[in-house]
Amino acid sequence: SKPGIVTAANKYFIIDRETERKFNLSNYTQGIIQKGVFVNGKLSFTRNDFKNLELKQKPTRLLVITPNTRINKGLKNYLKVGIEEEIDKRYKCSKRDNWYSIPNIKNKPSVLFFKRSHLYPKLLINDANVYVTDSAYCLTPKKHFIERNIVYSFYNSLTLLFAELNGRYYGGGVLELTPSEFKSLPIPYTEIGMSDFKKFEVKFKT
Repeated sequence: SKPGIVTAANKYFIIDRETERKFNLSNYTQGIIQKGVFVNGKLSFTRNDFKNLELKQKPTRLLVITPNTRINKGLKNYLKVGIEEEIDKRYKCSKRDNWYSIPNIKNKPSVLFFKRSHLYPKLLINDANVYVTDSAYCLTPKKHFIERNIVYSFYNSLTLLFAELNGRYYGGGVLELTPSEFKSLPIPYTEIGMSDFKKFEVKFKT
């Protein structure tokens, strides 16, 4: 497991569809999940789930600019907005070769674990094939382990109890697990067929 993407300024680098259209940025964006609250009640996050977030005008588009990116007029204007808001002067941005180029944007994870939770810890399959911010840990299953089995196996009384014991609490009933705390969770791995997993999804939502 490894952390998700650190943008250093989520409100600037993660935009909604309206902002994307306004500045003509569609050639520079990729789908991303910004917060765990966007995946409540999910065991798998699908493309339809992602489209629903877009329809609700949630920030779902990550601005991806590499050193070789050709910058159009719309992007130039959006970068000017960033300079006016002094995004370029933020500590992490100022350490980059180009303040607007977010580092470590690599493969999209197949399984996500959101490190902070309220009612329950969230582990789910990334069927939408999108990026995620550092609000989550990105999981890559080892050989012979299947994503749906990992997610199904996670939701049991033993694992959830250890999450409560190993994690730390913040105001308002927020539970957080650091990478080492998350990795220490025992998971009794169980294999399950797709039809049974779908039935479990239905029960999980209710």
